[in-house]
Amino acid sequence: MDSNGGKELIKSVTIGSSQAALTIDGMKGLEIPCPKVNIQRKIVSILSAYDNLIENNNRRIAILEEMAQRLYREWFVHFRFPGHESVNMVESELGLIPEGWKVGYLSDISENYRKSVKKSDREKYNHYLPIDCLPRKSLMLNEVKPIEEAESSLMEFCENDIIMGAMRVYFHKIICAPFNGLTRSTCFVIRPKKDTYHSYLLMTIFQEGSIEYANTISVGATMPYVIWDTFSNMKIVIPHENIVKKYHDIISPIISEINGVYFKNTNLRKTRDLLLPPLISGDIDVSDLPIPTEED
Repeated sequence: MDSNGGKELIKSVTIGSSQAALTIDGMKGLEIPCPKVNIQRKIVSILSAYDNLIENNNRRIAILEEMAQRLYREWFVHFRFPGHESVNMVESELGLIPEGWKVGYLSDISENYRKSVKKSDREKYNHYLPIDCLPRKSLMLNEVKPIEEAESSLMEFCENDIIMGAMRVYFHKIICAPFNGLTRSTCFVIRPKKDTYHSYLLMTIFQEGSIEYANTISVGATMPYVIWDTFSNMKIVIPHENIVKKYHDIISPIISEINGVYFKNTNLRKTRDLLLPPLISGDIDVSDLPIPTEED
């Protein structure tokens, strides 16, 4: 009813000149043009095809995320990495770890990238990603905000930066950025000190244990938040770089696939939403399309 035709239809049953009003009787008398049932079903089939593609993409990403998690646990929790049979286990303050590995801090392999951006410079960016857009317990981004909504406490991030929600960290909001853009200071923008540590760093932060640690050290009562200097002191096992590189070589394409699905789903949603009005209005005729319905 938001189309021009719909507005004219409503206008035809309003009463009053100086202050138009729409009555219940007037609404009851509205005759709304409606496609035939078989046409409606064809429209539903067309739109559902887009929803099904989006859902299939989401299921595939859930599988990829689980693969990355399982491989992380297998290599870096249970220490069943390639060649582990020939590596001795040695004592450490975090328990037994493979010889040649060491115990260190999150800050040994990562840094918090902080580049403030003025509101007046926001038009240099195409994407605004505040904390409320970050998904919970998933690496796949589903939404962004228009850059015009970026108002204050703006921070730059670049493609492949790790973005972590630092406020109410128990919501477990962590992604690998699929593009350049702006976020707010309620998020950390995290980078590995070596590129080969990117996948290991991302999945280390993504672990439930890391989230629990961050939640434990959070400050503030109403809106608890974690401070980077404290969080970066989290003790971690730092594997031998050859193992980290092997993990990165396997996981990096998975992360790229996850980020690629964001763009695919975005295009599918836009196309679906653009098709809806002309399909309903009849501007796109589907009567001759070979789409089976229950009446066919």
